[in-house]
Amino acid sequence: MRALRWLQKVQSPDGSWHDEAYTGMALLCFLAHGETPIAEEFGDTVERAMRWLAPKVPVVGGRPSAYKNGMATYAIAEAYGMTRNGSMDVGFVREAMDRGLKHIIAGQQDSGGFDYAYAKGERWDLSVVGWQCQALKAGYNAGSEVSGIKQAMKKSANFVRNVTYNLGHFGYSSKPAQNAEPSNMSGVGALILQLLESRRNAFSETAVGKILIERLPGYKFNNSPGSLYGWYYDTQAVFNAGGYRWKKWNKVFQPELINHQHPDGYWTVEGGHFNGADGRVFATTLCLLQLQVYYRYLPSDGGGGHVSRPLGQGKKRLGTDWGFGGDAGDKPEDDDSDSDNDIRFDDAIDEDTEDLDFKSFFD
Repeated sequence: MRALRWLQKVQSPDGSWHDEAYTGMALLCFLAHGETPIAEEFGDTVERAMRWLAPKVPVVGGRPSAYKNGMATYAIAEAYGMTRNGSMDVGFVREAMDRGLKHIIAGQQDSGGFDYAYAKGERWDLSVVGWQCQALKAGYNAGSEVSGIKQAMKKSANFVRNVTYNLGHFGYSSKPAQNAEPSNMSGVGALILQLLESRRNAFSETAVGKILIERLPGYKFNNSPGSLYGWYYDTQAVFNAGGYRWKKWNKVFQPELINHQHPDGYWTVEGGHFNGADGRVFATTLCLLQLQVYYRYLPSDGGGGHVSRPLGQGKKRLGTDWGFGGDAGDKPEDDDSDSDNDIRFDDAIDEDTEDLDFKSFFD
């Protein structure tokens, strides 16, 4: 609660946190806690964020626009999914969600990837892809009927499979040789496939194993600015994998984050994108979303492929789709049951799809 109250305290009067990306990330934190516009303590904070962010979507212009639009659309889609059955008129949120999703789909490369500013060249960027996929899945689960959304998710799943190398690694902006040094994209690739295919699949399972071997020993808060960004993905991917893997990760990451939280509720990391007041907001949201993984249940999650239902109104702790409760270090047994609403793209990869010709376009 300290982190949410700090974010509430530093929210601008107009409802924003600096820009579209950071506003989207902050809004996600409140939504992940079950906060909607009618919530007692944070309702006004959430509504002002929604009303500021919605007209800004899609975010266009400038090299980082794909990042910003992905994050903003992700948050807006989650907001719509959680409020569409409530008493508030959220038509403006749905319109913003659909605009953002259309922009993402239009910006997808033929290969299924994405790049800065939605460039359509041969270069791609898996970090950019991650935010587009989270937004697409959230929009799909929130009920968007934008044309091409399912095909876009299938293409991205296919793309991520095509950029794997060395058993569990994923390329960053080009597909390395099979014996190349590991990248820090294992969590990104694993989470994308968990969201777009199923919570348990061979590619993500292998990647989670690599995360535990290569990333867990270095989970030290001040290790490097870039580490925190990667851990946002790593933590979710390992949580989805569950079992002993999650218990090992949880024993390290949870105390590491809690012990480095400022008494006022925020986290701060020196360097990179985490400098300044806006960087403090970004660091705080990345940490908080990791710690919320125990009960976080947003429309993009879907509980292992299951399309989730909107929360409606008011504050509600979820995770009950998995029966989650009790000790935070324990995760329930995986629910492999099928649902009429499953979105499993097991048949997404066409056998006759040509191999993608990925080259090195590292800028």
